[in-house]
This record gives sequence, structure tokens and C-alpha cells, in this order.
Amino acid sequence: MVTSSKARGGISYFDATRNWLVLSSYHLTPERMDEYVTALNRFQPRHLHMYPSAALILARLLEQSGRKLEFKPVSLLCGSEKLTLEAQQYLEGVFGAPVFHWYGHSERAVLAGQGRQSNLLHFWPGYGYVEFGAPNDEGFQEVIGTTFHNHVMPLVRYRTGDYVKLASQGAGEWPWPAVEAVAGREYEFLVSATGRQISFTAINMHDRIFDGLCAVQFYQAEPGKVELRYQTGLGWTGATRGIQEGLSRKLGDDFELVMREVQEVEKTAAGKHKWLVKK
Repeated sequence: MVTSSKARGGISYFDATRNWLVLSSYHLTPERMDEYVTALNRFQPRHLHMYPSAALILARLLEQSGRKLEFKPVSLLCGSEKLTLEAQQYLEGVFGAPVFHWYGHSERAVLAGQGRQSNLLHFWPGYGYVEFGAPNDEGFQEVIGTTFHNHVMPLVRYRTGDYVKLASQGAGEWPWPAVEAVAGREYEFLVSATGRQISFTAINMHDRIFDGLCAVQFYQAEPGKVELRYQTGLGWTGATRGIQEGLSRKLGDDFELVMREVQEVEKTAAGKHKWLVKK
């Protein structure tokens, strides 16, 4: 959510019609952390509805600053971006509340929600008809959807460009298609010098090697060469060797990794964090 286009603009506004406190994901930086904590403690929401990336940045800054929320939310609702199991467990530990997430897209062809007893995402049969493409080398399959609710211009067998890993047969809580991992759009793959595709599900973006950072972002302009852009958080020590070694182990020897500190990582117009900028 964007509340102001100005760098030093207001971080929030109150929607009285819905009783919502809307906070900007664009201005969530270490320098303005106190404003966010003050606003949240004053409003004390029962539920936090956040982009997963914004929730992770807020959680990291809370840990780094030692600041505490003076209330315990009932839940965190994290949608519109993929959320790994590691990140979900981390958020639940920091906020002391369950995290619920779902998969969907603006085309509204298909929708999947987290189960009651597991982290699997189940495709809702009344929303749209889902099919899956052939698996790639990592076992991910493209989501293909046919919408049920758009009678004016329906999308039929629409190739979303999103990739998922199907859960094993019978693992779901309902007899609907269920997936255990979402890789996101096809641009969320890093490409090695030898042509290997590494999805972001293979890179735990909440690994402890990122301690002290506020946000990270990968940039790739050619196969085999990757730049890690990082925004420092509170108490940053300047030690990048552990990050570089940890990522190099995950990426493999057919990647050249460069580290670059930035003032702020790139976001979308809606304020979403971009894990990968790819040319």
C-alpha cells in the first residue's frame, strides 16, 4: 500500500468506513521505524493484513530495534506475494500469532487458500478450474486457470506464468488440488551460466545470514552473474562475507555473486517488494 508519493510523506491514514489503519509499505525504513510502532500501538489492530515482504521487514526491524508491539494480534493475513514456510514460521514467532496466506492474481482465474491443519494451499473449486502444465527439472508446474465468475470476458485455460509444486496424492485436507510451494512468476528464477534455473523457494530469504539487513533484492542482467542489493537495518555490522558465502553455497559454482549496498531496494508501483529485478 502506498499512502504518499513523497519520500518524507505520511506513513498512514485512517479509513473510518472500514475501521482500517492503512500503513505505507513504501516508507518502512529503519529511520521511520518509530512512527510505525507508535501508530500500531495507538490503533492496536486485531488483524495485520500485509504483503509478506512488508511483514518480514517490520519483523526484522522490531527484532533489531528491540521495540515491542503493546498488543498481540489475532492473526497475520499475508497475501499477494509468495510466502515460504520458513518465513511464515519466523513471522509467527515474532508476532506471536498465526499467519494465514493464499495464492491469487489480479486476473482472478483461480484462487488457493491455506488449509486449517497444514500450510498446503488448496485451490477453491467454486472460484475457477485449475490445471497444471508439465513439470520442469525442479518439479514445478505452471498454473493454468479457467475462471467461473467472469461472464463478459472469461479467461479459458489461461496460462498464468506462475509455477507451483504439487503436494503428494492425498496430502490435502480436502479433495481439491493442493500445492506445497509457489515459485511465483517465471521471472522469479535466477539463471546460471550453464542454464540452470534456481527458484526463490530454494533460497530461504529469512536465513540468519541476513541478520542486520532491512531488505535484500537480487538483480540479474545476464546468465551466471547476480548482484545482491541490500538495505542495511539497525545495528548493521558491515560483515558481508557470511552472506556471500552462504548464498554462493545455495546458488552453486556456475554463478558469480556481487554485493552492493543501496539506500532502498526497488518496489512496484503498489509498494510490493521486488525480490528479483531481471533484465
